[in-house]
Amino acid sequence: MDVYESLLITVVDKGVLAGLIVALGYKVKLWLQEDQARRDLVREVSSQRADAYAKIWKATEDFRSTNPPELHDDRLRTARETLHKAYFDEGGAMYLSFEAARLLVKAKSALAARLDAGGTDGTVTDDDLRKAFSDFRTQLKTDLLIYTEAEKNTHLRAKKSAEPLAL
Repeated sequence: MDVYESLLITVVDKGVLAGLIVALGYKVKLWLQEDQARRDLVREVSSQRADAYAKIWKATEDFRSTNPPELHDDRLRTARETLHKAYFDEGGAMYLSFEAARLLVKAKSALAARLDAGGTDGTVTDDDLRKAFSDFRTQLKTDLLIYTEAEKNTHLRAKKSAEPLAL
């Protein structure tokens, strides 16, 4: 191999390497721009999202575990209608994260099963409904960064046999 062939191979090799670096840089730039656009959108809709989450939170208050009301069929039907309004009519569905939407579908399915059964036939208990909606409500708080992922699996209230929580 003479000097010219060696020089040509070196130039081509460096050119290919430079082309790959430019292509990679372009791809990273696009990814960063897309990430920034997503962040900007989240920031732009954050107040509307918080408002929608507050309406959905209010619509699910009957399923709270603290001082829970009796979950009779009339109350459940009213809760379903209120939740439907907050989710569809007032646009709350647009702001839910995928995980929150998944948990809401699960909770609404349990609610529908309970109402379709015509009361507590043992299939879907009050505790089942409260648990499903509690998981959903916890996800709402996680989405709004009120809870971290680690905190969302920690119970706020101490068990009766445990030491009381220090304040």
